[in-house]
Amino acid sequence: MRNAALFRVELYFVLYLVALLLLLFEPPSPEGATAPVAQPPGGPSVEFSLRPSELLCLIEDSAGKRILRSYDSTAELWYSRPLEQPSLFVQLDSAGHILWHSGQSSESSPITVEPRLDERRFLIHWHFPWWKPALTVGQHVYRLRIQVQHGRSDERYNEYFSALLRINVITPSISLQATSSAQPPLQSPLSLSPAPLRVMAPNSEIEAPPNGDWESELIVYGVDLLRELASEPKITITGAVGGNATARAQSPTTLVVRGTAPREGTLRVSVTLVRRADGERATAEIAVVARPLPRPEIPTEVYPEREYVLEPKLQLRGQSVRAELHDGQRLWGSSAGGPFSIVPQLSDTGKRLILRRLINERLVDETKMSIRDFPPPEIVEMRTGEGHILLVRTRCFGTVRGEPNLCELSSSGTTRELYGNRRRRNVEPYGIVTEQTFAIEGIEPMAPLSLTLRDRAGRETHWKGRSPQR
Repeated sequence: MRNAALFRVELYFVLYLVALLLLLFEPPSPEGATAPVAQPPGGPSVEFSLRPSELLCLIEDSAGKRILRSYDSTAELWYSRPLEQPSLFVQLDSAGHILWHSGQSSESSPITVEPRLDERRFLIHWHFPWWKPALTVGQHVYRLRIQVQHGRSDERYNEYFSALLRINVITPSISLQATSSAQPPLQSPLSLSPAPLRVMAPNSEIEAPPNGDWESELIVYGVDLLRELASEPKITITGAVGGNATARAQSPTTLVVRGTAPREGTLRVSVTLVRRADGERATAEIAVVARPLPRPEIPTEVYPEREYVLEPKLQLRGQSVRAELHDGQRLWGSSAGGPFSIVPQLSDTGKRLILRRLINERLVDETKMSIRDFPPPEIVEMRTGEGHILLVRTRCFGTVRGEPNLCELSSSGTTRELYGNRRRRNVEPYGIVTEQTFAIEGIEPMAPLSLTLRDRAGRETHWKGRSPQR
């Protein structure tokens, strides 16, 4: 019997060593944090893992004095293979408004990045001044957006990730002091009952595209969702046909409910929780309304140095929505579904922009737009004047460095501009159009003629022919 017992101990020890080795040589990948990224044909695949995908900060506020209860200050972005010339761009936003990005130079940056290329990871540190009474009591959510670039200088690849920064500022609750007496404590005539179980839906009615995804958070009081429920949350669905819902505890006090909206109508989702200690129940209801999503109102072509207001048309009640404009290298702008403006520059000519609409961080659609160059200057009219003078009327488009565009005329004769004939007007899609009149002296009727028009941006037009008859 003793030998058998020793054999079992040795066997358990060997199994423990094997499990330990597996943990050491197989890095953990939390659910939803690892995504295989497609690489160009012939290139090795790279897997990225951002963990944790949600950083939490819990602060207790007691009469203005702040106590830090928990704080996740660092996220790690791992990658499976060495990257060629990697770089990291980080952006911090709240409800679609950019608060800070790594292109800004600031000594008090809320985010710092520590590359550890030999370990194939980046450390992303969140510096939150938790001791300052800047935030009110309640929950505050920010989003950290991460862009990784890698590859050769002539062929760069982009990977995108995001993490939530969730700050909860709470007030202290009354706690009972444990007694150290050997005797049982005296029973009070007023026995303490558990706190009431409550489930609150901050957004009791939400909107989602027909057959689209939706998501909502429920706030729970009086129970620890991770340890004190008698059973899984019970979901009851009524109303419109189609659609579904599931529930998952995200934290001890937060329940995430998500699903698919019906094709039309309203889906009613009831979520019921049961506390294990006393069987108390609490229910919250969410109404999911299917609402068709209009197409964004954006131009398909834009021109430099003009301001354009983009209307994503992404207003859905109760949903986390975001619209962002990218060119593949940088973020041009973003909003919480509402309009925002851009002003392309002359150096942006030829770029293609993509407006991405996201609901609960899931891509809904993409709309493309191109930055076009203004046309070269044009010759509108040629006519003879008094004597051997040729009058040439020209037109040039847009602005250059913020000033209305102008052009110069070169010819075989003596050329001068008639400044009093200069005209400007608005013509879509170019904006400002400038018309000028030039006088060329010493030109005989029907004589061979060569003209060159050049505007202030260097665009040229060449014309060859004969001068007009009188």
